[in-house]
Amino acid sequence: MDPAAGLFLILLGCSDDLSDCRRIPAEPTVYVSATSCQGDHETALLSKTAITADYPTIIADCVTGQQLASLSDKPVDFRRMKAERAAGRDHR
Repeated sequence: MDPAAGLFLILLGCSDDLSDCRRIPAEPTVYVSATSCQGDHETALLSKTAITADYPTIIADCVTGQQLASLSDKPVDFRRMKAERAAGRDHR
C-alpha cells in the first residue's frame, strides 16, 4: 500500500480544553480504512507512550499523510480540527 493513500494513527498530547495539542513522538501506524484505524484508538491510548506522556489529555486520531506531514511540532487546536473535518474541510 502507498502510505500517501493511507491513514495514520497518531497520538496527540493536549491541554484540558483541547485548544493546544501537539503530536506525541511515536511511530505512526498505517491503515487502509478509517474503520480499522478508529478501531485501534483504545489500544493506542493504552500504550506505554500514551500512558507516560506528560499532558492533561491524550487523544488518538486518524489523519491523512498530508495532515501528518503538516503537524510537525506546531500546536494544533483539536476542537477546530474536528469541526472543520465534520464540515468537509481540511484543518490546515
